[in-house]
Amino acid sequence: MKRPLFIIIGAVIVLVLIGVWVYIVFFGQTTTNQDTYANLGIGDTTDPSYVAPSENGEEKTPVIDVATNQRLRQLTTRPVAGYREVKTDSTETVLLYYTEKGTGHIYSIDLQSGEEKRVSATTIPLSYRSTITPNGLFTLVQSNNGTNARFTLGTISTTSDILITEPIDEKIIAFTSTLDNKFLYAVKTNNSVIAKEFNPVSKTIKDLFTVPFREAAIVWGNTATSSHLFYPKASAELEGFVYQVKNSKSTRLPIDGYGVSVYGTDTSLIYSKKVTNAYKSYLFSTTTPEAIESPIDIIPEKCATLPESVTVVLCAGSTKKLDGTMPDSWYKGIVPLVDDLWSINTTTGTLELLSAVTNETGRQIDISNLLFNHNGSRLYFTDSSSHNLWLFELTSLNNQ
Repeated sequence: MKRPLFIIIGAVIVLVLIGVWVYIVFFGQTTTNQDTYANLGIGDTTDPSYVAPSENGEEKTPVIDVATNQRLRQLTTRPVAGYREVKTDSTETVLLYYTEKGTGHIYSIDLQSGEEKRVSATTIPLSYRSTITPNGLFTLVQSNNGTNARFTLGTISTTSDILITEPIDEKIIAFTSTLDNKFLYAVKTNNSVIAKEFNPVSKTIKDLFTVPFREAAIVWGNTATSSHLFYPKASAELEGFVYQVKNSKSTRLPIDGYGVSVYGTDTSLIYSKKVTNAYKSYLFSTTTPEAIESPIDIIPEKCATLPESVTVVLCAGSTKKLDGTMPDSWYKGIVPLVDDLWSINTTTGTLELLSAVTNETGRQIDISNLLFNHNGSRLYFTDSSSHNLWLFELTSLNNQ
């Protein structure tokens, strides 16, 4: 092909392309001006935790549905880091306070009216776990997890939504709030763990007991003077054992085995361990020499003791047997569990189904972080998958 002809053809192609571009830019817009997007098939992406702002820019106050009066109901669509039923000096109303996971914002729920209010708008980034004192005046918040965990003491204001914060510069591995409005926490050292009591009013710290190993799990009592339990962090691949602390004195209990985990009071306990290729649960009383097999197998961390009762424990679990990979596979999130709510008498071994959760809610819930209110009339827990907060109203158990 001759060079002049090649140049002419190229110029014609360029002119045609320019003409097409001009037409699209100036004449190609439709009169309806509707945007068209690809349907990616990902369904409804609406964030259920979003609360639309009102016209003046303030957050609208949502109202929890209390009209149905269902005994088992979901309280939040926000993921929750911690919660506590509180009674403040400013009102006779008993409120539920909870901390939003991620932001650290604190909200209150009036369980009578269903009204929800934001108590603290101070952001604590990456809030992961928290606890609140029963008087509603203080909170301890963990940000992030593992070696990156940081801890913040918060003073909750009664006149504004500003949380007064200060860091706690210690390597805390476990913590809780007590019935007398203090905090208990455990600090890892080079070769041990030290459990401490912290008074948020006086800012004083008192050593309670020492765990002679570093990788410890602790079951806290209601106050510093209550009995406490500790054991090596449970794993199906490691042998564990259980100690009980009373009056700062540690005593080893006759409980051991691979994957051992435990929950209970100073007299009655429920524990689980690996037996052959199964994860089995047992009931133990300090007043009797031998443990008895539990009617269902559970992970003891899914239990809570009924207030003012030394024998009744409420646990989340099912009649389905647990295999020998527990509790590791549950800790790692590999095997989610589908739970019901049960009452177990640790002395007699009797079992009562309190709620067939899936049947009542139409949802499969992996229950965790069970917490009673002060008189045992209400039980709170979270769904391990969504971290939403749930409430279960109790009636028949309160007099046991």
